[in-house]
Amino acid sequence: MEGLKAHGLVFLLTLVTAIVIMCLATFPLQIAMIVIGAKYKDECPVEDMIPIYLIVAGSAALFSNCCTCGITYKQRGNQEEQSVNPLQIVVQFFLFAWFICGNVWIYKNYEPNYTDPESPDYCHKTLYLFAFWVTNSYYIIFGLVLTCVCLAGTCAGSMFRRE
Repeated sequence: MEGLKAHGLVFLLTLVTAIVIMCLATFPLQIAMIVIGAKYKDECPVEDMIPIYLIVAGSAALFSNCCTCGITYKQRGNQEEQSVNPLQIVVQFFLFAWFICGNVWIYKNYEPNYTDPESPDYCHKTLYLFAFWVTNSYYIIFGLVLTCVCLAGTCAGSMFRRE
């Protein structure tokens, strides 16, 4: 039973460390989302919501990561049961819904006119491609995380069967 507790503690510490590192690693991307969305705010007549999507998604994700890092730092020495912050749940649900909206706005207009700013199908190339690849990268990261979780579950299951 002690071995099980030790494995659980190592897993928990690894998970918390991974969350903090992921939060810190995504700060530059979220700031870039805000900056690019603001810089090209009026340069996408094909879909006015694409720059707004970047600004709001970047801001909300930055806020969420600050909350996550702050709560993790605050609770690092606390051995009591960890509770979930209701504000984080609301922000995560909002980010999920906003991500779905962003998918609709970006993918329904694939591939806009990049050359004629007077065209109603125009969208600034940097803005559109940044939004497109940020959205695609979330799917790639989700696939990698899902694969890692499946592999970790398989390994953990085989470890517990041996004990």
